[in-house]
Amino acid sequence: MHPLLAECFRIVQMLNVSGNATRTLWVKGVDEADMDAAHQWRTAVFVWWLNERFELGYDFARLFRAAICHDSHEGHAPGGDVAAFFKPDHPLNDPIKRNEEKERREAIGMRNLEEAIGDIFPGFIKTLTAYNERATAEERLVYAADKFLDSLLVVDDNGRTNHLIGTTLAEHHAYKGPKCSIDPTVAELYRLLHEHCTEHESELFPAPPA
Repeated sequence: MHPLLAECFRIVQMLNVSGNATRTLWVKGVDEADMDAAHQWRTAVFVWWLNERFELGYDFARLFRAAICHDSHEGHAPGGDVAAFFKPDHPLNDPIKRNEEKERREAIGMRNLEEAIGDIFPGFIKTLTAYNERATAEERLVYAADKFLDSLLVVDDNGRTNHLIGTTLAEHHAYKGPKCSIDPTVAELYRLLHEHCTEHESELFPAPPA
């Protein structure tokens, strides 16, 4: 096989592993759980809209690169991504354990991804590293928008994900609020969404434990 064709296959294999990773989230009109490829595409389009709608003036190329690859390492980790929320009896429902496991898996995923394509696609690794470090305003917008967009999708689906997992409004806000707040535009949009969720809590979230 020609070396350049071999590189093409390495990129395709990386895309398959990254894009086919399953997420713990369901979107409206789809029975199966969401996939990373669809999620990253949605995030890219959403931050494009935010940048244009609110005239933020961010570097579009940097925004788009970060958005389109921001979760790519998760599929390369053993066990995949660590979800934001778990059922109450799950061992990773504890926030400290969840964060530790997420950091462990993501570190492994980054190493595996770099081994897979780092020599032929260093820009991809550089972009993903900058996103994970929230290095600039562009990466911080993508990070906040990523968290906010998932909440929008769940609300648009009438809270199906929340009811399946058992995520309460308080748990949702404790996790999402700080992460959305690192970008001022997303922080304000999240405030509006949280008000909406509070008004419709009984529809969108299960009742808190007694």
